[in-house]
Amino acid sequence: MKRFIILASIILLCTLVAQVSAEAKTTLKIGTDVPNIILTDLSGGEFDLSKKLGTKTIVLTFFTTWSKTCNEELAFFSALKKEYKNENLEIITISLDRTTKDLEKFIKDNNYDFTFLPNKKLKYLADYRVLIIPTVFLINPDGTLQNIYVDYDKNVEKALSEDLKKIFKKASS
Repeated sequence: MKRFIILASIILLCTLVAQVSAEAKTTLKIGTDVPNIILTDLSGGEFDLSKKLGTKTIVLTFFTTWSKTCNEELAFFSALKKEYKNENLEIITISLDRTTKDLEKFIKDNNYDFTFLPNKKLKYLADYRVLIIPTVFLINPDGTLQNIYVDYDKNVEKALSEDLKKIFKKASS
């Protein structure tokens, strides 16, 4: 099993590098508008990020269900959602898993209640310059990129928490 995970990680990393090496449609920078994402959600409907932009603060992450750090990150997001339940915060997760069956089981087993979007074809990795999973994008209520957090540890948790406090403090002023 361990060999399989290592092999799958190597294959995913090579795929990600190839995707990002290709010419991206946008240049993503702090303070600029984020590229749109259109994916099919788990119920078969269309998810269009542009319809969410400008209406709420968004935490957007690219992740996999088999990554330990991604699992830790999602547990943290669940706590964030509870902490900011009275704020206009939306958590959107883009799964790079190969099957939606694994993703659906993962969501059910963990009782998550935020948006999960399967992305088996690895779309948008180049636009968002994703090289490492998890990678998180904090998007301001005006639709611009506030910050990018690569990987997950206590430092990322602290930085994201501080940025959210600043955003919501500004909104309440």
